[in-house]
Amino acid sequence: MGEAIPRAVAVDRMGPGDHACLGFHSDDDRWAVRAAFTVAGLALGERVMIFTGGDTAAPDALARLSAHGVPAERCAHTGQLALSSESPGYDPASGAFDRAVRTAFWAAGTSTARRRGFTGMRVVGDMTWAAAAHSGLPEAELSSYEAELTPFSARTGFTAMCEYDHGAVPAPLLSRIAALHPLAVLPSLDTLHADRTGRCLRLTGTADLATRLHFGLTLRAAFTADPPPALLDLTPLSFLDAHCATAALRLPPGTTVRCTPSQHRMLRVCGAAEAEAEGVTFQVEDPPARCR
Repeated sequence: MGEAIPRAVAVDRMGPGDHACLGFHSDDDRWAVRAAFTVAGLALGERVMIFTGGDTAAPDALARLSAHGVPAERCAHTGQLALSSESPGYDPASGAFDRAVRTAFWAAGTSTARRRGFTGMRVVGDMTWAAAAHSGLPEAELSSYEAELTPFSARTGFTAMCEYDHGAVPAPLLSRIAALHPLAVLPSLDTLHADRTGRCLRLTGTADLATRLHFGLTLRAAFTADPPPALLDLTPLSFLDAHCATAALRLPPGTTVRCTPSQHRMLRVCGAAEAEAEGVTFQVEDPPARCR
């Protein structure tokens, strides 16, 4: 059997209990994704912890988050946001890693966060140290930790985004590690990802000025295929602009468009009534659903 393929997800669509992998190429994109992850957690009333890696001091991390519109100073002062360059369960001096200590740290942190009045805890952690080519950590130990974190997160509502640098982690190893995560976070906020399962075409990311061309070409390729999709799922999108909404209405009769309430309002402004008259059906759902 081949490796499992994580489901692609925009970072702002991660919810309590999710365990996701972020494979990144650009440090700037990584900080933009971190900021969006943080904003989503703050909005949910969660405590957010960012383990930045050893090369980023807390003041620098606060500045990077603030540059992306996060009220980082205020939230750090109230304790809702915490930053650390250390990594729980890992001793950089010896290279020793204790996954039980690390998981116990997440469990205690989640319980403490709830006792302090937060709805839960979400964490983003730089894991490149564990999987880099120069690391002495056995792959089996890292894999066991990542595999155990998925049921732990689902059981406790703990939300985790594990970061791995494409420039430091060998591609075959990163592929194996990513397969241990149910979700793969899109590496940039200005990204559109499409995947097809049977007769369902699912779009993830953003549908806006930066991705309009990709959006149009994706729909054209899909709906000229034989057979074309029967269902276009827009619910995983973080944003849908008017241009892309209009393109999403030019579908063959018999197609169903799954959309959120806010997307449906945009589609109606752009001519959904005319599309319905021509045989397109709209299925309004919130929150996002998987293709089925």
